[in-house]
Amino acid sequence: MSALAARRAAAAAASSSSHSTPEPTVTVTRKPARQQQSVSQSRSQSNHPTPKSIPSPSIPSDNESSADSPPASSSKRRKIESRTTSPPAKQRYFVAQPGPSGSSNSSKTRAFSPSAPVIALGTDDEDDAGSDRGDDDSSAGESDLEEEDAEMVDAVDNGRVRWDAGMSAPSTPGPTPAEAGATRRDVGTSTFEVKEGLNVLRISSSSLRQAGVPSDGPGVLISLSQGENLMLAGIYTITPLQQPLGLFSTILYPQSNHPYPVFAPTSHPIPVLEGIEAATKTPKSSLLSKLDIPTSFQLNDGKRPRTVFLLREHPSGLDGLRAGAVPGFSNVWLGEPGPWGLCNVHPIIGSFPNPVYPYSAPASWNAALDTLHAESEAEESETAAPVVLVKGPKRVGKSTLARAALNNLLTKYEQVAWLECDLGQGEFGCGGTVGLWVLGTPVFGPPFTHPCLPVKASYLGTYTPLACPDEYILAIRQILEVYKYEIQYSTAITSGASGSTGRRTDAVPLVINTQGWVKGLGEDLLRSIENASAPSHVFAFENPQPYLPPQGAEEEGMTFSPAYNPALLPPEHGGPIEPVKLSLVEPAPMSPLQTRYTSADMRILSLISYLHADLSSSLPRWDFSAPLAAVNPINTVVGRDGPIREVYLVGEGSEGVVEEDLALALNGSVVALGRHDASSSVGEVYTPARPLPSLDEMTVYGLALVRAVREGDGGLGIQLITPLRGEALSRVNCLVWNGTVELPLCGLLDWSRGTTSEVEKDKVWGVDLDNVPFLARSVGGGVGVERKRVRRNLQRRNV
Repeated sequence: MSALAARRAAAAAASSSSHSTPEPTVTVTRKPARQQQSVSQSRSQSNHPTPKSIPSPSIPSDNESSADSPPASSSKRRKIESRTTSPPAKQRYFVAQPGPSGSSNSSKTRAFSPSAPVIALGTDDEDDAGSDRGDDDSSAGESDLEEEDAEMVDAVDNGRVRWDAGMSAPSTPGPTPAEAGATRRDVGTSTFEVKEGLNVLRISSSSLRQAGVPSDGPGVLISLSQGENLMLAGIYTITPLQQPLGLFSTILYPQSNHPYPVFAPTSHPIPVLEGIEAATKTPKSSLLSKLDIPTSFQLNDGKRPRTVFLLREHPSGLDGLRAGAVPGFSNVWLGEPGPWGLCNVHPIIGSFPNPVYPYSAPASWNAALDTLHAESEAEESETAAPVVLVKGPKRVGKSTLARAALNNLLTKYEQVAWLECDLGQGEFGCGGTVGLWVLGTPVFGPPFTHPCLPVKASYLGTYTPLACPDEYILAIRQILEVYKYEIQYSTAITSGASGSTGRRTDAVPLVINTQGWVKGLGEDLLRSIENASAPSHVFAFENPQPYLPPQGAEEEGMTFSPAYNPALLPPEHGGPIEPVKLSLVEPAPMSPLQTRYTSADMRILSLISYLHADLSSSLPRWDFSAPLAAVNPINTVVGRDGPIREVYLVGEGSEGVVEEDLALALNGSVVALGRHDASSSVGEVYTPARPLPSLDEMTVYGLALVRAVREGDGGLGIQLITPLRGEALSRVNCLVWNGTVELPLCGLLDWSRGTTSEVEKDKVWGVDLDNVPFLARSVGGGVGVERKRVRRNLQRRNV
């Protein structure tokens, strides 16, 4: 019997069996599209009758007699099978293969989409049981399947049909739209709705002058109800006028007309201003009654007062980064005027052209900050000034929480001290410095936005204490001694405070910002800092992701360091442990936008912006009108009769620098400017391998760039670029050099020419790259860039 005759006989047998007594129904695995169509017809199309299932002719199985089965070696048979059997479709996601069935056509499997809604439905597969098709109608069957798939996709996209959880492959299901809408909150924008004249009022500069406000341009009056928040990017000042205002885990009260500068670049978390309901009645600012405010402006919600504050521009010059002084940070400030007519002030309401992410503090942060406030006024007057130590691993938000602790303490104390122990990224100065700062106003912004002069500092000239752990601990202990005996209860620090603000002036608290090295030697250094400082409050970050070694790793000889333990460290010599309030806090929420910049990028930004700053006043100013090579330097002389009488070279390899090579070592380097009280005009200016003086005799005020060196008879004439001015610069009489801290490459280039700089023309400042000193060029590439070379002489594969 030929193959064609065998198929006709099988079709006739199947047709005759349909009129006989029905056999028991067998459940067959169906493809998702036809199953969903059955669900759609039974649920959403109940007004149309469902057609009866028509049995399809089936092909005899392999268990039947060989007389009825077609010959497998027939060429015609192979051609028919090649037309009817389609190759398995490529799946985007991993899906389970369909179970065995009697169908000769491969079932199409739809991959599971995590964003698709999931609903548990019954297995109503009986209506679609007949899926087997003969060879004669295979092409028509495939076209019907494609049409059904297209209709099914449209039904799913339009929301008429939902996926069945039983049809999809094993995967991690996503939330339904209802669940996502209930739990998801659009954290990238504000909940504040702008209503001109009602909650947003523009005030001219003349009206502000009449009210007694120094004129720095116009302003905007903002009124927030309880629960509303407003995200503002840019550089501006805020002045609370009515009800408390929440900002960076700090509550500002309208006790005075003092404006608070805020720096909110798009490279860092954007502050969220929130209206806070005061527990007790708070007085209003006197400025609110002096402004000409129309009656339509919303100052109250019924009997509940709203949070009102004045928003103004803050022309500090830091927006000059848009010129390209630091690559990658030219777009962090939006220079064009915002929708309210203020330059560098951009409310994030609705869609925003730049990718930003808001500041979000875990609830454990607020609980830890609440421990800084005494329960009663009597207890507050009897307790000593708190010493707060913040510790934890890298990239968990230590500096952010330490700034919040500083700002919260400044609401109770006139002055607060800050001890910087992080050599990598200093908060109020550049990296490589351990120092003590005393502040009287809150700071709202990243570290590069608020540099200031230290009270006592030691320059180590390295970004990690690994190379100098003994000098690192010795400097911290000496600075702690200065704080305990000269600052903590000193009347000289708080003598300038009037006390009219109601803040304490009898003590100065301390906030200690530690490094993120918490294992091995770093743990020993952290224990030494904790024992020397004797903190009253410890904010310890929990381990964000404890590492679990793979199974069987110890059997293979692999060793792993233990996970970070945020508990209190034991004392060094087994002494008594003072009562300490330990607060375990969660790491700061991570955003994918934080990966745009590394720690090295932040150090470059901090150093370049520091060299362009001016620290002559209480508020720093910046000037980015010209590159560092075009800035007017400060000319001075290094010699016995000059202003700078001593030069110290520290760090690895510094002991090999002889006096004849001192000019070569200083030229183009970054140095620290300090004062040595025991310096004299009869000693040597430079001696190789000379150690630094004790911190009791020497302190560092800031860093400087040695732009040029000229040798002369009276000493070395040097040109300095530094933010120090006036009195601070006049006290400098020594230099400290360490080759680890170098000037970044962007500080050497002429970025004022824009993107079409002479660097693209193989020139720097008009000089060919081959003739530029201290500059080497090499072509670099990643792994796999070069052509693969086969080493046939080894006769083995490379591992």
